[in-house]
Amino acid sequence: MERDDMNNETSYGYLLPTRGLVQKGGKPDFRTILDLAELAEKSGFNSLWVGDSILAKPRLDPFTTLAAVAAVCPKSTLGMSVLLPALRHPVVLAHAIATLDLIAAGKLLIGVGVGGPMEIYRREFEGCGIPFKQRISRTDETVKVMKMLWSKERVNFIGKTCSLQDVTLDPKPYTEGGPKILMSSGMVSTAFERTARFTDGWMSAEVFPNEFKEGLSKVQSFAPKKEMISSLYMTMNLNDDSSKAKSETVDYLTKYYGAAPPLDRWGPFGSPKDAVKIINAFHDAGARVFAIRFSSHNQEKQIKWFADEVLPHLKH
Repeated sequence: MERDDMNNETSYGYLLPTRGLVQKGGKPDFRTILDLAELAEKSGFNSLWVGDSILAKPRLDPFTTLAAVAAVCPKSTLGMSVLLPALRHPVVLAHAIATLDLIAAGKLLIGVGVGGPMEIYRREFEGCGIPFKQRISRTDETVKVMKMLWSKERVNFIGKTCSLQDVTLDPKPYTEGGPKILMSSGMVSTAFERTARFTDGWMSAEVFPNEFKEGLSKVQSFAPKKEMISSLYMTMNLNDDSSKAKSETVDYLTKYYGAAPPLDRWGPFGSPKDAVKIINAFHDAGARVFAIRFSSHNQEKQIKWFADEVLPHLKH
């Protein structure tokens, strides 16, 4: 997906499971990630995504992971779903993203979020030395500062959480003005306004198609002159037996989060036909960039099944 087409073309992306790596010689084997990335790209996925967590969840560093993926999957757009900007200093983060954008030759999307109210996030922020109560203001200011650093020669900024005086970032990103940033948020008016004000698109999860359509409309109402990218993070498990799909999902998410959340707003969990129906419904609701996580211990099987029986029937 070329940079100029991001607002119009539909992208079906694969979220790499940067946890539970295959053990080799008693140590995690990173080659697991590269093999899955190559399989996904060859199978028809046109974007590859990773999550972000320093302490709350067992994830790899997203920047070094995507840099390695870019070396073996040069055709794919790279994405983060989602990055927590508040955990990093804005200048350091802007530098890392600019470098990754150069490595990816501009094929980069950055989904950002603020983290939830759960205890795992509170402990993560505390462990990183960041006041948890500042996570929203820090996110907004960090995004604003990064965009300034990517587009201006000298940056001066005085904010609540960050202040810069005569700072220059060089080299600039491959993409003029920096990569597109998508804000992940719930169905809250203030979040819609922040998304429209600070970022280039909206990323949602745990919603129904009608809710996605409503949320996207509200985001666009706050930015009538902006062409916002519309994105959806999906968790699914393909299995002709829906009960087995849900059972594996519960086991997968429990091992990942420590407990499985309610699944009524997640999915699809079931046959490829069910997946086609639901994904196309979201496409009709306006979603154009999909980041798909398979809640399965057999990622290879899910990728191939999706490529053979779902992808050919999806709208573009």
